[in-house]
Amino acid sequence: MTDNTNEKSSAQIALTKAFDNLYNASAYKDPIKAYMADMAAINASGDENPVTSEQWEQLYEVAKTIRLLEPWKHLHESECITLLLPGRDEPVYIVTMGSGDMTYGIGIYPGYNSYYRMMKMTENEVDEDDMSVAFEQHCINLYFGDRDELETRDKNVIKQLSLKFRGRNEWPYFRSMKPGFMPWFINRDEAELTIAALQNFTMACLAYVKNGFEVDFENGETVLRFYDSDTDMWYNTVVKMPLAPFILPKIKITDDVLISNLKKKRKSKANLGFAITYIPVPIQENKNQRPKMPRMAVLMDMDKGGIIDRTTDAEHGVIGVAITELLTRYVEKHGRPASIAVPDEDTGDYIDDFANKLGIKMTENERLSSFGKIALNIMGAMGSGQLDNFMGF
Repeated sequence: MTDNTNEKSSAQIALTKAFDNLYNASAYKDPIKAYMADMAAINASGDENPVTSEQWEQLYEVAKTIRLLEPWKHLHESECITLLLPGRDEPVYIVTMGSGDMTYGIGIYPGYNSYYRMMKMTENEVDEDDMSVAFEQHCINLYFGDRDELETRDKNVIKQLSLKFRGRNEWPYFRSMKPGFMPWFINRDEAELTIAALQNFTMACLAYVKNGFEVDFENGETVLRFYDSDTDMWYNTVVKMPLAPFILPKIKITDDVLISNLKKKRKSKANLGFAITYIPVPIQENKNQRPKMPRMAVLMDMDKGGIIDRTTDAEHGVIGVAITELLTRYVEKHGRPASIAVPDEDTGDYIDDFANKLGIKMTENERLSSFGKIALNIMGAMGSGQLDNFMGF
């Protein structure tokens, strides 16, 4: 048996073990629990833990390496490199920005939930005015832009490190994106992940370019970089990753007394529409806090047009509670509608349990999918007192 054969055998054994570890993680064993834990981690700010000087040095060092490597010349924005990092039981997905000579940078998507959000944005034709998808992203981005794109905080870090950058698309800066929040500066935990992800992305990209890997990205293949603790070695290979698990938990109505009372309400012929969007009024208690984007849920009259009622998570803290209150308020006042239309399956998950328990028919209507991009119009209507007469789909 040749040494080359031994190397291939060791790599295959390591890959099999790596995949076994993925399947044995909570994302596959208990995906709902994993999803809820991921959402709790997303909502935990961590912004009070600033990036250390040592971390900033490492971040800018690897940023300079990536700028020299110019991975956007080798990878299209739809072509993903996948990392299995020690200490993480879900993959980290890396995409490049810049193949279209627009925005240059690297996107880091930590785990299945963030990967699903990315794919939802890239696989669907998203209107640039539709904020709902943009504010649903969960990733850390390294950008290479112009000096005037940087905030004062970015410039101060560069100055403290005695770094110099000149020219267009040469100034690196980092931003964190979390669902329901404005893009913000990274914190210490995010910096730690970013360093490990970018360092290993660099090695995987070099292997992809130098070894001439043939990767069928369109059919689900990826360049995978993973670590094997038994051999203390990193491997780079081309694989088709296991299907990523994802379950978006539905809102469950557990108040049996409430459901019993609402089921007694008369059944009407009303056909309603239901949609959710972010509204462009960020909430920020102080300048150092990550600004939160409130979400608005609305009920619309699908026959006559117009918005019947609305609510936001700013009023109730949690969007699920706000939606339940919204639907309950309608039924108590107008009775049970004949149907409620939603723009897509994901949105339907918010009201599916409520509708089923009250015998309300649920349908999908593509007209409602445009609701996200008219939030600015809605805010204008609110300001002029015309919201109740506004029909934007």
